Amino acid sequence: ELWKSTASCRLWIRWTLSTMGRGGSAGQQIRDEILVIMHAHNIKEIHGTYYEQWHQKLHNNTTPADIGICRAIIAYLRGGGDMGSYWRVLGEHGITKEHLTSYSRPITTEPYMVQTDVGRLINDFERYLAILRNVHDALDLQLALDHAKGCLPGHVQGKLQDICNMGGTGFNNLDEGHGKFMKISSGRDELLAILNNKG
Repeated sequence: ELWKSTASCRLWIRWTLSTMGRGGSAGQQIRDEILVIMHAHNIKEIHGTYYEQWHQKLHNNTTPADIGICRAIIAYLRGGGDMGSYWRVLGEHGITKEHLTSYSRPITTEPYMVQTDVGRLINDFERYLAILRNVHDALDLQLALDHAKGCLPGHVQGKLQDICNMGGTGFNNLDEGHGKFMKISSGRDELLAILNNKG
């Protein structure tokens, strides 16, 4: 109601909402579950080791880059310790060594094979990846849409579902990029019309 009745406060409302953690309780789950995995596989919290550095980064400031890092760890483990797979997957996510070392809790070392049931460890990291994606990926929009379906007209639901299904914001050519931008813009306009009582 405040959004509709006080247009002058809308910027403040948006700023306030931007301070809230993403993914609801999944934000805390990110911090908790990495420790569960480390403890289940006897990965020691030793300063300066790869998994501990990533754990510290996750606790301090989880970002969308953590999706790429987790996928790179999974590829590394699946490859039996193939460091090339690790760096290839990081590269696919636009993450360089410089990026890793630039975080406030930097990652300065490379992963290592853990003395554990590697298949089980991979499964645990795949479940963890789902938590990361829930917080950082387009799944946020899908979850919001699922919760708001009862309040949205069918045509708006359809537009938003199309955005969820478009496979992210990456594109192979300018026409594809423009098409995605226009879908997002149209969906945003429809939502603003509803919020502002014009739709």
